[in-house]
Amino acid sequence: MLERYKGADPKKQLIEVEADGEDWVMESIIASGPSDGNPNQHVFLVKWKDFTQEENTWETYENVAEHDMGLLEDYYERNPTMAKDCRFREKKKTKIDKKKTNVRKIVGAAWQILLLIILILLFF
Repeated sequence: MLERYKGADPKKQLIEVEADGEDWVMESIIASGPSDGNPNQHVFLVKWKDFTQEENTWETYENVAEHDMGLLEDYYERNPTMAKDCRFREKKKTKIDKKKTNVRKIVGAAWQILLLIILILLFF
């Protein structure tokens, strides 16, 4: 009987490899999946610009977000049913958020006008 894969031992040390001076630019995210340590945090299969599919690598959320947050947004937009990393926050605003922002702008402008009128009255 098959058993569910539980990932690698999180206590095992990973070997970090430094880039060899070449320009590594993330082109797109091909896939994602839960990380070994926390199923709510994901890793992403990244396609690198000017490199072959064989050179795709699994990257952490932090690494992808640090280099190009737009790739994460594009990936989740292309895959709306995909479970999202718990650290990902969509930038889309609801209608209520937009109304609150507009009200804040109007109130802020009204206060500026009121202060300007007071200053004019005080000095003239």
